Amino acid sequence: MNKFFVRSSLLVLSLLLVVQLSGCWSRREINQLGFVGAIAIDAIEDSDLLEVTVQLIRPEALSSGAGGGSSDSGSKERIWLVSAKGATVSDAISELNTISGDFLFVGQLTSVIIGEEAAKRGVKKLLDVFDRLPQLRRTIWITVTKSKAKTILETTPSLAGVPSLTIEGLFRYRGENSLAYPSNLNNMLIALSSRSTSPVAARLTVVSSEAGEGENSQEIKLEGSGVFKGDQLVGWFDGSETRGLLWITGKAKHTTLTIAKLDELEEKQKYVSFYILTASKKIHTELKDQKLSIKIKITCQCTLIEQTGSRDMLTRELKLDRETIDAFESAIASQIKEETWAALLKARQYQTDVFGIGERFYIEHPQQFKEIQKDWPQLLADADFEISAAARIRRVGLINRSINAQIQEIPGL
Repeated sequence: MNKFFVRSSLLVLSLLLVVQLSGCWSRREINQLGFVGAIAIDAIEDSDLLEVTVQLIRPEALSSGAGGGSSDSGSKERIWLVSAKGATVSDAISELNTISGDFLFVGQLTSVIIGEEAAKRGVKKLLDVFDRLPQLRRTIWITVTKSKAKTILETTPSLAGVPSLTIEGLFRYRGENSLAYPSNLNNMLIALSSRSTSPVAARLTVVSSEAGEGENSQEIKLEGSGVFKGDQLVGWFDGSETRGLLWITGKAKHTTLTIAKLDELEEKQKYVSFYILTASKKIHTELKDQKLSIKIKITCQCTLIEQTGSRDMLTRELKLDRETIDAFESAIASQIKEETWAALLKARQYQTDVFGIGERFYIEHPQQFKEIQKDWPQLLADADFEISAAARIRRVGLINRSINAQIQEIPGL
């Protein structure tokens, strides 16, 4: 009994010693880390190799956020751009470690930018490493650009000064116009694993902006989308077509929509802006005699935020004019249908399903989908679409009567 007790005690003691001796064997001090804010991936012409550009952020830049101003010289001190070539993304990053005195830490990565040529060759092999690394979150943004991806990271945005922080801020407030697709890593991987849906990636461009005193600055713009067929880039959506895509997928929320209306009193074109509070969609599919029919219904609720015309929202009895409200709601629905059709027609040209309609067909008709899955792109391109839209104005702001309508009643004006 005593021997058993002694042996048990020694075993427990040994285990306790092993736990304490292990320590933090894989630790790295913060001053030994190079924080990667963004990664740009470009294809090398006439080669299978990739050029990977990494934006390293100095720790003090992380605490400043995307809202602080920055001079050009200050921005250059806060970031370091370095490029390397490799057969794979991880191979190029390993090459970067030979010229960086700090260990490249990707836990602060916010965005991956893929150049057009690299995206045309296929993105599955490019995204595999980001799917595997345990330090990464699936909320990092995956974007494409028509230029070389490296040029996006070479800009010095006036406000944030750091490209990766600017891109993160642009996506944070993307919903204010819904002109870009929310293409994070998770959305891309889900689409690439889908039975029929192809991915969409937000598009970044570099634009010139007046910086004052006759100087121009280079800014990063988030608008439009890159359209894929399978994992290969095949074309582009502009901002309006991208919002049409978002209407169909139910992601066009918290956006501003401006419509043009003819003012009967002034006989001029005037504008009315609405803020979309909520939006939803319903999709119904049917296959009969090898002909696909698709019904899409989009509904939204909005509030009026600006009116430049003189059309009054009130009747003489100071009640809301139902005729005016109906006219505005009809105009909103017409614009939604117009943007939706623009996206559908462009996708037809590319023969790709970026709307998730194939997944909807599978849910409604699983057995039929298995029979026609290989022909789905052509069936979708030849499908009959029926699109309907309905809008409801919930609020008109703090006032019921526009100041423009009141001016019309003043004699001499």
